[in-house]
Amino acid sequence: ITMKVQTYILLLCFVLVSPGVLLAEENCLEKLRSVYSRLADESAHGKPGTCLYMNYSLTMVSRQPQKVANRSVTTEIYTNNSFTRVYTDELKLLQDRNDIVVIHPGRKVLFIRSAPAKETQKILFDDFLLVRDSLFNALDVVSCTVTTNAEGRHLRVVHCEIKRSRQALYAYRELTFTLDAQDWSLVGVEVKYPPGIPLASVTVVYNTIGRRATPVEFTGSVIRSVLALSGEPTGTYKGYTVTDQRKTK
Repeated sequence: ITMKVQTYILLLCFVLVSPGVLLAEENCLEKLRSVYSRLADESAHGKPGTCLYMNYSLTMVSRQPQKVANRSVTTEIYTNNSFTRVYTDELKLLQDRNDIVVIHPGRKVLFIRSAPAKETQKILFDDFLLVRDSLFNALDVVSCTVTTNAEGRHLRVVHCEIKRSRQALYAYRELTFTLDAQDWSLVGVEVKYPPGIPLASVTVVYNTIGRRATPVEFTGSVIRSVLALSGEPTGTYKGYTVTDQRKTK
């Protein structure tokens, strides 16, 4: 996967109490862990013929726009245990059990590689969520409170910091998770970076997370959706440059 895709996916994460009441910090952390674990399970073990669908908006705020531009990106993800589709304004990522295709329409480029082993696919999905399970071992919960937004929705806000002993492993230092206070569904994540790093923060707002029927066009080979049997780009991808790094073709 290209560095641009990694940037998107790496930058890109059930108790109701009265507003303002603090929940025990260790309970908050375990609840957070269970939220992400549940999403990972949803991606792999859902009802046959369905997939996990996520639509989120990602906003990057830069300290040094000349090095890292401010930007906002909307991303759609469809995934289950046999395929993944990722769509942004600038690229598409198509993956089945065998292959990955990254499409850059603006550059008219197709990048193809072999799909990773199944255990690696789990890591990649964790990257889509912005949080891997191992991160929770590096977090200290600073606060865990319930607030009410302008629309009257009760939200749980969990503010975390990276443990001092683990800071060398992570570029960022603070994470703030926002969840629905009643069912602990994920609403958003804000990641803050320390001074000295051009990127100041990344904020992800999850617009939709849920299961959907698998679109028919997702069930075929990703290679056949972009290349003819001759190996040349086909359909809307005619004229694209192909970089094929599969081990076997």
